[in-house]
Amino acid sequence: MINEFAGQDCFDSRNVQERIGELEDLTSGYDDKSEYSEDYEELKELIKFKDAVGSSEWESGITFIEDNHFEDYAQEFAEDIGAINRDKNWPANCIDWKHAARELQMDYTSAEFDGHTFYYHI
Repeated sequence: MINEFAGQDCFDSRNVQERIGELEDLTSGYDDKSEYSEDYEELKELIKFKDAVGSSEWESGITFIEDNHFEDYAQEFAEDIGAINRDKNWPANCIDWKHAARELQMDYTSAEFDGHTFYYHI
């Protein structure tokens, strides 16, 4: 079930940490990891992802946005901070969201996980 997070548009590091804890509990105390090989592989991949991000903010919560979802994320973010009206009338309906997303991505860091690129901001 490694794709549990990789298949999502967005996820939070606290959910990943919770899953790491579940998998550590499940696989601890067993010398023969082959009994839990899928779970153990998922655990190794999640820890590798966490280590690659390497942020002290991990425990507080980091939002990861999948690359293919970043354009939608940029628009939602602009609405949330009041940069545009949610009604999407002029001029909001004239914005080049692909370009806006690329500009926003410059302030984000990327991390690879299970064949997907995710962006996060700390």
